[in-house]
Amino acid sequence: MSALAQQAGVTVRFRPFLLGPLFKGHGWPTSPFNLYPSKGHYMWRDLERICFDLDLPFRRPQPFPQNSLLAARVALIGLSASWGEEFCRGVFRAEFGECRQIDNPTVIADILSQLHIESAPVLEAARTGNEQSRVAHANGRGRATRHLWCAEFHDSGR
Repeated sequence: MSALAQQAGVTVRFRPFLLGPLFKGHGWPTSPFNLYPSKGHYMWRDLERICFDLDLPFRRPQPFPQNSLLAARVALIGLSASWGEEFCRGVFRAEFGECRQIDNPTVIADILSQLHIESAPVLEAARTGNEQSRVAHANGRGRATRHLWCAEFHDSGR
């Protein structure tokens, strides 16, 4: 994505948020791709094709959707440092490329370890720090602006 954004002259900013509250706001108990199986079938097939075309691994996560609260909190910590975007990519790889459970602290610790980040203080901060309110704020911002994606694109002056 970085190379494509650079070619297009846009900046990408990662902004983690939770889909569950957005689904609930629409009265859905789960992803619309689970509620409407025909839509879900096409979405999964599209993801398979896109990943194949980009030579990316793809494994359908089980279950879907997964609880991403811990990952979102850690991502917010990382985005305040220098490793947040790479952490976000690692979470996507773990969930959609390796079919790993991203609500498992061991999985999150593994991703942090791959980035040479000491996991214990980060996981503790994610559990006890102000990331709880930051995730809630990010979700409110997403609802208010109708953003249903986790990256924002900004024109670099064109």
